[in-house]
Amino acid sequence: MVVRVKEVVIERHGELKLVLGGKHGYVRVRGGQGKTKVEFQGYTKCKKHSTAAYPTPREAAIALAELERDLAVGLDKAARKKRKQGTCKRPGVCPNP
Repeated sequence: MVVRVKEVVIERHGELKLVLGGKHGYVRVRGGQGKTKVEFQGYTKCKKHSTAAYPTPREAAIALAELERDLAVGLDKAARKKRKQGTCKRPGVCPNP
């Protein structure tokens, strides 16, 4: 039986670790985002969170590393936002009570 070990190459940006590999040079960075389809975006393993669109894959990888660090600490911004209520003071006026 042959045991294969996947080698992970890591690039450092300050205290952040950027994992090299993938189609655009960094793991979990996808291209073809934005209006002109020339921007890059990072996404988490479960694809529940993603970064904004950036002009280079390196910037998207840095934003992804920061996002993963914040999620590990518990600084999830989406969970802290309160959902807007769809209630209206006059129930007959609003289409979605």
